[in-house]
Amino acid sequence: MFFLNGLKNIKIILTISLFFFLIASTIIVLNLKITKKAEISFICSNQGARSDLTIPGEQKYSNYCNKFKKILDDRYENIYGKSQYLNITFLEPDNFTYINSLGKLNEINFEKKKILTYLEKNDVNIRSLLNYVSFSLSKPDFMSTNRKKFVEEISELKVLEFLRQNQIHGIEFISFFSKLYTSIFNNNQYLQLFVIIINSITLIIISLFVFYIFKQFLKNNNKLIYFLVLFVILNPLNIFYFFSFYKEPFLILFFLGLLVNSIYLNNNSKDKFIPLINSFLFLLILFLMLLEIKDVYFLPSIFGLMMCYILLIYKKKSNLYKLFYILKIFLLTLLLMNINNYYSVSPHNISNNRLSEFSDIQLNKTEQKIQKIIKKVVPKYETNKETFEKKEEKFYVIDPAYQKKYIKELEQYEKDVFKLKNFEHYDCNSDSSNNQTVIKICKKINSILYKIYKLKLSTISENKQTNKENIIKGYKFNGANDVLKSLPIAFVKSHLMPLNLNSNIKIMILSIYKIILLLFSIIFIYKLTKSKNIFITLNCIVIFLPLLTSIDLISTNFFTYFRYVLPYNFYLNIIAILGFLTIFNNNDKYFHKFRS
Repeated sequence: MFFLNGLKNIKIILTISLFFFLIASTIIVLNLKITKKAEISFICSNQGARSDLTIPGEQKYSNYCNKFKKILDDRYENIYGKSQYLNITFLEPDNFTYINSLGKLNEINFEKKKILTYLEKNDVNIRSLLNYVSFSLSKPDFMSTNRKKFVEEISELKVLEFLRQNQIHGIEFISFFSKLYTSIFNNNQYLQLFVIIINSITLIIISLFVFYIFKQFLKNNNKLIYFLVLFVILNPLNIFYFFSFYKEPFLILFFLGLLVNSIYLNNNSKDKFIPLINSFLFLLILFLMLLEIKDVYFLPSIFGLMMCYILLIYKKKSNLYKLFYILKIFLLTLLLMNINNYYSVSPHNISNNRLSEFSDIQLNKTEQKIQKIIKKVVPKYETNKETFEKKEEKFYVIDPAYQKKYIKELEQYEKDVFKLKNFEHYDCNSDSSNNQTVIKICKKINSILYKIYKLKLSTISENKQTNKENIIKGYKFNGANDVLKSLPIAFVKSHLMPLNLNSNIKIMILSIYKIILLLFSIIFIYKLTKSKNIFITLNCIVIFLPLLTSIDLISTNFFTYFRYVLPYNFYLNIIAILGFLTIFNNNDKYFHKFRS
């Protein structure tokens, strides 16, 4: 075999492979690359968001919205909503949507910044304003305020917030990047450059994480590791995402960060407490990033981290150190749960998310009851000045009393949703249990399982316009029991998926790619059975288990499934390369403690 001659020939083979990777990546990018005129414009009517939504103070809203729209139309020379000078280069339709939405959101934030700067110059406490003024459309006082001196400016802020909530696609993902962009630039001229810089920084950090992971298995031969890092990064199936603007690179960064944290703790745990503090801060940063980018990944990620820590605790001999491990993960989870609640109770989540649940359902008695609950959930805005000063409820800085009230009424809301959707849930208030802790856990289980059920319905709905060959036969859910019964199957099957050897050439290539990753990963894990590094490898896999199981339960489209499991495939790519190298006995000498 070519590899038998040693390191020199390994580098030669890697260099040749990298050369072909670059050619393939270039061909893919050039063939997929499209340049299209940006659509930086807004619709100033009910139909701009949802046709079933009535805008309080509609005339006032319409006047300012049209004024703002005209400014943008003149700035971009919009014709039928399409900019005549701002072009966007993209690789895939979703990618264009994200970049275009970023441009639109930037314009909203630029305008908000002007208004807030003006108010601040006129001695208005901006922080107080954002705490006390609700921009929620579902509130009857949409255009009312006690700050009569600046009523126009505050009304404009409310209109801009309405546009942000209802006419920006992918708001959850792009909000952070828009804040960052508008803090640096004053216009959209550098939009594409900004995306390139963000992708480049992400790629560099990911490369450093990959280097750290390889370092755990290979001896101090950094030149070889550099080649392997490039081999992973420049894989055409990976590099595609770094030429676009997707959530996936940031999710890869997040999960690789969790793996790095696990390895770091395993390597620095000899009765040292500083690594625990470093790890705590590192994980906090990672999860804050995740909540900003894609908070739906929060629960599976925190569960995966807990499972990882259980194994780390089990391995430790010191009971004191075990205690500190437990305290750390407990405090981290508690803190992150509170932060996640803040995100859930933020103004734009309160306003229309629950209302949209019923947009496609005909009015009936059950729905009317739920609508009453919704009105209770969204607190009324007091117009009396004295009451306003004494009883105001905060929207940007959430106070504990409001949070408790919201969560309690949300539980009732979800209970009624179960009835409306005919979701067979567990009766948490049955006579069989009076334990409040058990009841809370039961309600949480109902809520989580219902979310899985709802996501499943969403993916099925998306498949209506999908080719039949792309569809993955999934699970049928009628209630909580069905979801739980499917968990063991999904737990195992998810590691193999997506896999489908049909006539579609793209699906076949991706399936063969997954088979190759699994094959060489298994080889590497098998050869690690006598090594101390087997624990690191398996512990890193454990982190993905809740995520993979969830993805398998909800996914019904092959390509969507492949995108969802990209972080896991990225990790498999790393260990598969190591597995390929271990096939040849002469390469054992390049591994760190491979046979120890």
